[in-house]
Formats: sequence, structure tokens, C-alpha cells
Amino acid sequence: MAAIESGLQVLATSEELTHGDLSQFHKIAKQAVKSQIVYNYILTNPQGHQVVNTLIPFGQELPKKGTPPQLAKVFTEIRTILTDYFIGPVTGKGAIAMGVPVLNPEGEVHYSLNIGLAPEKISELLKKRVLAEGWLAAVIDTSGTIVGRTRDETKFTGSKAVTELRNQIATHRNGTMDSFTKEGIPVSSAFASSDKWGWSVITGAPKAIVEEQLKKSVMYAALIALIIMFFAGWVGLKIVRHLTQSVQVLNQAALEIMKGKPVELPKVRLVEAQAIGQAIVKASELTSEIHFLAYHDTLTHLANRHLFYEFLENSFARARRSAEDFSLLALDLDNFKTVNDRDGHAAGDALLKEVAKRITDEIRTEDLAARIGGDEFAILLMNTGAEAAMEVASRLCSSLSKPFAASHVDVSASLGVVSWQPGIMDVKVIMELADQALYRAKEKGKKTIMQAKT
Repeated sequence: MAAIESGLQVLATSEELTHGDLSQFHKIAKQAVKSQIVYNYILTNPQGHQVVNTLIPFGQELPKKGTPPQLAKVFTEIRTILTDYFIGPVTGKGAIAMGVPVLNPEGEVHYSLNIGLAPEKISELLKKRVLAEGWLAAVIDTSGTIVGRTRDETKFTGSKAVTELRNQIATHRNGTMDSFTKEGIPVSSAFASSDKWGWSVITGAPKAIVEEQLKKSVMYAALIALIIMFFAGWVGLKIVRHLTQSVQVLNQAALEIMKGKPVELPKVRLVEAQAIGQAIVKASELTSEIHFLAYHDTLTHLANRHLFYEFLENSFARARRSAEDFSLLALDLDNFKTVNDRDGHAAGDALLKEVAKRITDEIRTEDLAARIGGDEFAILLMNTGAEAAMEVASRLCSSLSKPFAASHVDVSASLGVVSWQPGIMDVKVIMELADQALYRAKEKGKKTIMQAKT
């Protein structure tokens, strides 16, 4: 993008533009396209009307509409503008545009010189970066639309990225998360956003591949342990006895890893076995970390959406089986967007961490709090009826209305409350009831609690 911008800025200072010789400029710009990855140059006036388009012979009628509204900022902000994905008025296909200001001798913006770029070029650039088998990379614009992809780009370019990813990018400049691809494949993703353009690059590693690599590492460690055992047999019975004990410990540790359990390795007598033991402990720590990241929000360390739904399903099953009460709170912060806009995303992240701590302080250890996405939270209250749930909601509303150290913005919370009743047939229904109650609370005003109508 920086190279395209530089080329545009050079062309914007050509003598043909300065002297208003648009016919000659059309020829020069059309020739320049051949050495660029762009497919055309377009010159537009302050009204957004095309004056020159290298896809159309000079003098012929040009499209009267279709110029992306974002390019109007070239005239108002006098800077380079990169648009989001749109449908080109001449080609009828998906496109991206970049525009730079063209100044007259008085220093005023006379035209906007723009390029059209096919999303396929973005995908081609991505594919030049060799990724491991099964991995996926994509680029999305500021609206959350996919503009390039290393796989199935024809199918998905121009569509919105998955909701969880768009929510994360809206509140963070970079980070990691567990999500799903557009095909529904679970992946561990990392993303980073450009400060200048606002676009984001995302890479995703299929969780199945990551877990398979971990299993291979464990099996390799076990194989080395067996080799050491056979080698020690040549040394003597005493060493064999020590080695057998060590291998038993290591094998048991490897089995614990395969079960997803943490490993505390007892002291073994052989240096080689100790080295393998340390490797297995490292693998155990990595497994625990992967397991934690799969079920928890990376910012607040609260449960994530997947873990919360698992607990909610279990609570629902217990309630239908033994009439065991539970309640659900849907919580949304008031004025959180103002924090990001005024104080920046770092302040927003710090505030979300403090919100998570206050929520945890107000509930019991048997209850479960989760960050569903952005500034949305959910709390599952075990063995709690409607009256007690409203008391907890009131405490949370009061706690979250107090000033936050991360920002001077007046942040508070609105809550929707629903308690299980025999007439509620499934998890989807109780979630919808909580969301509806929260929606009514937000409509009524800030710092409001509404109980679901069942």
C-alpha cells in the first residue's frame, strides 16, 4: 500500500495535471497501469464525478455515480485515503480504491487521483508468504469485510469476517484468540491492525494440527525414554532398576499429559531421564496453557463463550432432572465506546480487566462469570432463584457504577435477569429471554436492571 501511495503521489504532481491537459494525462496514466498491480487510474472532482478513467477511452461518457463515499475525505482532510471493499461501477466487480489529493498552484485540492485495485491482488500477495499446511491468512478492511485470503478467496472475498473476530479487532489493535474460520474450522488465531490504514491481517492455525503436533512431541519423548531403557540394560542390573523406575515415572507423566492433567514430576536418578522429565513437564505446562486459552478470555481471564455455554447446558440438564434452580444475568456496559474513543483502546482494556475483577468479587466461587464479547458479559448463578438473582444484579449494578481508575468516563452497567422455570424448554430460549431483558434495560436508561418476562 505504501508503494501504491508513492506512485500516486508522483503521478499527482505531473505537468499534465498541473496545466489541465487531461487528454495527455489519460495517456500517461494508462501507460503507467502496465507497470503497477492496480487495474486503473481515476481522476475525480470535489463533487465525486469522474473526470478521467483509464478503463474508458478519453472523451467517452464516464459513470455518473459509483465513486466510494470514503474518497470524499481526500478533499476534506487533504490526505491519502484507502477505501473499504466496494463494487466498481465500470467492472461490476469487487474493488478497493486509494486516493491522493491533487493540488492546484494555490495549494487547494483540485482533484482526487485514485487507483482501483482488485482484491485478487491482495490474495496473491498473501499467498507469496509460505504458511504451514492447513494454516490460513486473511486481510480484512475497516468494515470487517474480507479483502484477501490464502484459501477459497473467490468464495469468501467480499463477505464479512466471523463475528467474534470482528468484535476483537473493533476493541484491540492486535492480539490472539480462539475462533472459527468461515468454513467452520476451529483455529487459534493472531491478528494485527495497521495504524495508518486500519486494515487487519489475521493468521489462523487449525487447533487439530496444533494438538497433533503436541501429541507427536509427547510420543517422541516416550520413544527416547524407551531407547534409554534398552541402552541401560547393557550397563548393569542396578542401573536398569533405577532406569525402570524413572521410565515408569515418565510414562505415567506422559499419560497424565494425554489426559490434559498437570504434571509434577518426582525426582529421578538418571541425568538423561531428568532431561526428558523436564521436557515432559514443559509439554504439560504448554498443554495446560492451550487448554486455558481454549476456554478463557485472554484479556480478562474470565470464561469465554464456549465454556459458558457448556456450564449453561449442564445447569439446564440438572434443572430438568432435579428441579435445581439457576439464574442467568446478561450484562452490558454503558458508555464503554466513549472510553475507547476518548482514552484509547489500552484504557478500554484496563477498564475491562477491572470490570471482570468487580464481577468476580460480587459472586460466589460456584458461580461462573464470562466475557461473551466486547463489553458484554454473562453470569451464571448456581442454585439461585429469581429474588436472590435480582439482589446479585443490584450489587453488580452498584459496584460497576463506581468510578474506574482506567478512565474518567462515567461507565455503568445495565442487566437483564432470567431465572429457570419448568416452562423454559432449552438453552437458546433462556439466552434469548436474558438478551430481551437486557435490551429493555438499555432502552429504559443506564444503570437499569430488568427481569425477563417468562
